Amino acid sequence: MTETWLERATALSEMDDWQGLLEWCRDWTKNEPKNSIAWNKLGKAYYDLNRDKDAIKAYRKALQIKPEDDEAWQNLGWIYEQLHRYDDAIEVYRQALRIKPEDVYAWHNIGRIYEKLHRYDDVIEAYREAVRIEPEEESNWISLGWAYETLDRYDDVIEVYREALRINPNNANTWNKIGDTYKNLARYDDAIEAYRQAIHIKPKNSSFWISLGNAYRDLDRHKDAIKAFRKVVSIDPSNATTWYLLGDEYNLSGNKTAAMDAFRELKHLDPKQADELFNLIVPS
Repeated sequence: MTETWLERATALSEMDDWQGLLEWCRDWTKNEPKNSIAWNKLGKAYYDLNRDKDAIKAYRKALQIKPEDDEAWQNLGWIYEQLHRYDDAIEVYRQALRIKPEDVYAWHNIGRIYEKLHRYDDVIEAYREAVRIEPEEESNWISLGWAYETLDRYDDVIEVYREALRINPNNANTWNKIGDTYKNLARYDDAIEAYRQAIHIKPKNSSFWISLGNAYRDLDRHKDAIKAFRKVVSIDPSNATTWYLLGDEYNLSGNKTAAMDAFRELKHLDPKQADELFNLIVPS
């Protein structure tokens, strides 16, 4: 009989018929009150109908029947998280981990909550568990790298992102992040090389060209910065900030004519920035 109830509940879920699922699962729990799956499905129906308190009660009932149901713990934790009951959510996710210690999703969920609480040492601990369990999963390393970034632990950031690139060397965003980290360490040659790797993978991504241009700008390599910023405005002609930077670089390189050309383009896009640029080119 359970199989029939479950098949119908699954079909209603696939149709996103949450009211139908609710009514079906209510009947199911009345017919099989000791079936944890029925209560789990009822919790799902309540959740998708935005009836969080009822969903919590249903999941709690499922866990009374089957305390080792890590899926029910995970579902309950998710609701607590959405309600900003973070301490409850962490406790519930840790209950899931007591049942299934290698559950990488639970570790990710805990890490995500600690992020919201700005408890970054705890974030790192959670994501380190994730990479221990699934060392070949790129996203685990990227999450850990972000946590290190938040604490300005740049050497750790580079080490972790290098692991991500070992798994997927074609992730342009990761190359760009490594470039930013090298730039923060004033390791400009390494930063430029990383930005160029990102651009090689995604040559039409204007943000990567901006990163490269800004690195050259920091080094007063005006000609190289101009090339990068010209590439940006060829991809995204409406990027007012880059027109400003381009005009400033032309001005710093001594090319007042090209600087004024950038000023005229900028005038159409952002008159305030254009006026600021004009004052740099033609100081009063």
